[in-house]
Amino acid sequence: MIGAKKTKILILSLSGINEMMVEVNGNNYDIVTFGNKARINGKEVEISLGEDHITLEGKTFHLDYIEEGTVSFLIINGISYTVSRSSTDVIESKEIRAPIGGRVVEVMTGEGQEIKKGDLLIILEAMKMENLIRASSIGRIREILVQKGQSVKTGDVLLILE
Repeated sequence: MIGAKKTKILILSLSGINEMMVEVNGNNYDIVTFGNKARINGKEVEISLGEDHITLEGKTFHLDYIEEGTVSFLIINGISYTVSRSSTDVIESKEIRAPIGGRVVEVMTGEGQEIKKGDLLIILEAMKMENLIRASSIGRIREILVQKGQSVKTGDVLLILE
């Protein structure tokens, strides 16, 4: 969650390793993967799966997954989302986490600062590449937990939002 926007991800059913039904904010997605393609609600898209990333139609998303009981966290490009098998297990996440381990090159925001969707928050360097951590919606920075030059691990909390 960033600001007033809460993203709810619910796994409705799993039909083998490559088929699932997922609900995101009340919208259902029927997903089937096969080879380097996926069919999402009947639309075929190019897909490439890595150990810690997924590329959909040329756009790469860095991923991490943290299990905590019935509710787990899926971290996509530094933004934490709750994932649950039950609609009653919803926890709001106000944390922005590192999508990949690396070094903080720059903190582009300050505590108390209002942010909007797309604002650049932090630049992480990993494997000689810069990873831009951006806001997914509006909000306000409550606390910054990292500083320039600091090393972080995948899943470390970088920022906390109000």
